[in-house]
Amino acid sequence: MSKAPIVAILLAAGKGQRMGQGKNKAFLTFGGKEILAHTLLAWQKSDLVDTCILVAAAGEEDSCRLLLSQYHLSKVQKVVTGGQTRQESVQNAIVHLPADCTIVAVHDVARPFFDCACLSEMLQLLPRFAGVLPVAPVTDTIKICENEMVKQTLPREKLYAVQTPQLFWRDIWQQAYAKAQAEQFVATDDASVVEYYGGQVGIYRYEGQNIKITKPADLLFAQAIWEKGEEGKMTHSGIGYDVHCFAENRSLILGGVKIPYEKGLLGHSDADVLLHAVIDALLGAASLGDIGHFFPDSEQKYKDCSSLWLLEQTKTVLEKAQKKIEHIDATIIAQQPKMAPYLTSMREHICRVLAIPEAAVNIKATTTEGLGFTGRGEGIAALAVADICSL
Repeated sequence: MSKAPIVAILLAAGKGQRMGQGKNKAFLTFGGKEILAHTLLAWQKSDLVDTCILVAAAGEEDSCRLLLSQYHLSKVQKVVTGGQTRQESVQNAIVHLPADCTIVAVHDVARPFFDCACLSEMLQLLPRFAGVLPVAPVTDTIKICENEMVKQTLPREKLYAVQTPQLFWRDIWQQAYAKAQAEQFVATDDASVVEYYGGQVGIYRYEGQNIKITKPADLLFAQAIWEKGEEGKMTHSGIGYDVHCFAENRSLILGGVKIPYEKGLLGHSDADVLLHAVIDALLGAASLGDIGHFFPDSEQKYKDCSSLWLLEQTKTVLEKAQKKIEHIDATIIAQQPKMAPYLTSMREHICRVLAIPEAAVNIKATTTEGLGFTGRGEGIAALAVADICSL
């Protein structure tokens, strides 16, 4: 099936009362990140979805936007205020759907472990139905009880636990929502709305650990799942080192930041010695060669080009190799000028281009106490170490 414009509506407006924490569970943490961050980072990696709409609880819109900025979650292009019920929250998001959207995915952010790669298989089923949803077989025996008595035992082989994300053809799904709103029909998930108004919904048997974090014990379970996943990752490290000499009539650019100084650095590109070291470290960690292999100074197209652009191209190379950046630590070695006022901006540039959180990057600066070529003010050096893992 060819790619169609898909928009994901991500629901984070629940009160989380069963969690008993006195705050929206979306902002509780495991594995060092908020539940919301884990979920949004997973959707950020999906190549099938270009746009996400995040539905936030009233009063938490700014907190959500701050998190989006912190983790550089560019796919979330709209933060919408949710309603009192799930249906109201979805209804609030509908009016913000772009005109060219043909398929909608609705997902609870309290499910941070759904593998978005499975969207491709769900999309293969969608042409046969109004929608498709992931399900897991029920393992417990289910009984209908009333007045403290068992009334009926349901056939377990026909029972499935419903999950999200749920995929729908936008026109069918939106028409069903309009009817539900007009008739005040209330359901607990999107598929029920579509089913109620005659739409056939297919199932995708999903065997992953797509748990929904609802109670305190679920958060402990999520931590255990995360730790197990981290154990299976093999981290590789790379080292990058670069040197450029000072030259007249050149701008001094480090980490993508133009620094006021009487001299710049000599090089084929903008001679950003810090970013060159970072690029070499990343490529080294991925066993993909070095900066000269991908961006040789013999090619005119790289003449005076921005090293931030080179870093962006490096990110694309790593993504094609299915590599994820875990951490970058870099040191600028220079006697002059003073680097401290610019380190934060350098870090922000690197995080923005690589789409990684600020916690994953550290930039430092030091002098050589007047020793060597840097101490004599002849140039600047940079050293970087990068850790990556396979996706």
